[in-house]
Amino acid sequence: MPSTRPPDFRAIPSVERLVNDLAAHSLPRPLVIKVARGIIEGIRQEGVVPTYDEILDQLSQRLRHWSRARLQAVINATGIALHTNMGRAPLGEAGVELVRRIAGSYSNLELDLEKGTRGKRGRYVEECLSLLGGAPAAAVVNNCAAALMLVLNQALREGKPEVVISRGELVQIGGGFRIPEILEASGATMCEVGTTNRTTLDDYRSAINPRTGLILVVHRSNFYMRGFVEAPPLAQLVQLASSEGMKLVYDQGSGAVMGTEQFEDLSHELTAQEAVKTGVDYVCFSGDKLFGGPQAGVLLGASDTISSLKQNPLYRAMRCDKMVLAALQTTVESYLDASLSKGEAGGALPLHRFMGTSVTELRARAEWICEQLDNPSIQIAIVETTTEVGGGTLPDGRLPSLALTLRHAEESAGHLARALRESEVPIVGYVKRDCCYLDLRSVAAQDDGVLLDALNRLIR
Repeated sequence: MPSTRPPDFRAIPSVERLVNDLAAHSLPRPLVIKVARGIIEGIRQEGVVPTYDEILDQLSQRLRHWSRARLQAVINATGIALHTNMGRAPLGEAGVELVRRIAGSYSNLELDLEKGTRGKRGRYVEECLSLLGGAPAAAVVNNCAAALMLVLNQALREGKPEVVISRGELVQIGGGFRIPEILEASGATMCEVGTTNRTTLDDYRSAINPRTGLILVVHRSNFYMRGFVEAPPLAQLVQLASSEGMKLVYDQGSGAVMGTEQFEDLSHELTAQEAVKTGVDYVCFSGDKLFGGPQAGVLLGASDTISSLKQNPLYRAMRCDKMVLAALQTTVESYLDASLSKGEAGGALPLHRFMGTSVTELRARAEWICEQLDNPSIQIAIVETTTEVGGGTLPDGRLPSLALTLRHAEESAGHLARALRESEVPIVGYVKRDCCYLDLRSVAAQDDGVLLDALNRLIR
């Protein structure tokens, strides 16, 4: 018969002993103690006492998990330049350097250096953004959803709680957030018009009433519709809103401020400047998408409307910190300095380099990596691929690219992908058709050596 003897809880080691016997690591001691206590509590609840070595190994495994969860740099080998899970657009060198300096010292965040008195946060950045966007004024908040929330809440404060929006634009944006939920959270009342695929100007006109404060137009930046579809031009909606004495907000979202058609195989994305020229009251977009900067929400509009927004209490709750403003400053300056808004794609921003690299250059880099490998025991090939820009932008656009494929006779592609993610500098690829793919479209050329080192360690 099986033994019914109760477990000997006296054999459970102390937290102090476990922590002291661990191999060297860099995690904070309070976190290590918490994890150790959790393991011991789990043993008591389960009623089974493992050996000391097993307990110590379990603690080491959990600490490895937390060590990997730390925010750290990775190499994005998925080919998706704006990968939301990996922080979207990397900053340019000027942005990285300015953020480093601003983060490590005091700054004139809210100090007027000429007068020696309190100044306006983000004043210079907003002036540059308004100049780039062709709008009288600009405001910056912490993301595009916040920008939209602020505009909606402002309409509510002005006694106009109803927002008219086409059913075809009730989209879901990244992270599971949905436009209807943002409208509800703002306190606004949503008035849906038209159908999923067709909304006419008369649909908007018939929905307007004395409680209507805004017409909201949401750009379908993360999906596209074809076939039996209809939507009134933005300029016509601007005229309708103006004639009815209300405002129109255009959620451009994608952050395009330059002609995306200059990149191979990509079509034109309506830019923020083009939207401003139609006469909309507000244009809002993300800073970390096609704009190529940090996470932020940019609002462009008339001076009086932007000024009113800045008096809203929510504006302070949504404002950006000094590091975001520093990164945004160098990003907008790169556009103004290089005249990128006129269609001249330059190399100041990593995103534009990733999008503009030719397949010929990618192939040369791939061949160099393969030539440097040490007697590969893994089958490695160079294959042509196509990839998307990502980040909820240009859903109909695909960029030609090139990838290294890894295949092993005994190990699965998933195992290879995981081993690369566990490299000293994690390398994130993807698995497809029993191969591990490393797409070079989103790998910086200066990281090819790091990628090569990781592959050689994997081979060995």
